[in-house]
Amino acid sequence: MTELVGKIVYLAVAVAVALVVQRILVRIARKAFAASDLPSASIFINVLRALIWSLALISVLQPVFGVQPTAFVTALGVVSVAISLGLQDTISNLIGGFSLLLFRVIQPGDHVTVGSVTGTVRDVTWRSTAVVDLAGNLQIIPNSVLNSTSLTKVTDKNFNCAKLPLLVRADADLSDVEADIRAAAASALVGRTDPANDLVLHYSGTQLGGAPLTCYIYLVPDASTFDAVDDMMRALSGAEWLAA
Repeated sequence: MTELVGKIVYLAVAVAVALVVQRILVRIARKAFAASDLPSASIFINVLRALIWSLALISVLQPVFGVQPTAFVTALGVVSVAISLGLQDTISNLIGGFSLLLFRVIQPGDHVTVGSVTGTVRDVTWRSTAVVDLAGNLQIIPNSVLNSTSLTKVTDKNFNCAKLPLLVRADADLSDVEADIRAAAASALVGRTDPANDLVLHYSGTQLGGAPLTCYIYLVPDASTFDAVDDMMRALSGAEWLAA
């Protein structure tokens, strides 16, 4: 009974020490990330926690469970090989997350476009990268996909740019078109346009029915591009130069 009590006390002390060490080291790590240019993604903190608890487990094997640490590590290595065969995707995502951050491909706060998803990176975890898209939805993208897919890092200026596609009548006066669009933006988007970046109009040739025009409207941070496009379309509805 005394031996059992001693083992329980030893285990409790080991767990308490691990909790204290984890709390201290995680706090230090977070401060170090904040004071440096290293990305503060949760994957690094999670790896630190896993390392602390692995060491805590090894420290109690012999005193509490009577298992030699060397024998346990050897057996663990054999088991790990077998497990890895069934967890190839997970391992690929883990390695992918490390490579994305260590090589500074992406980090929390970056604006990115991956396939059809454009948004802001919120976090990089063991398995995936969380991206908040322009509609405010949380997109979960596996790290292995990010490592094998074309990725575009979008500048702050272009990230919050509303793109308004229009079709202009072939006989329209382009000066009147530009004047109407600028007037609509001034009245419909009060306080939302970026004063440092002027509105841009880009024609892309001609087609049956008129000339395709894309209007690029640069907005201030946090302004919704979806709302801006909707408000502009409402403001321009009925314009004589719009092709049917």
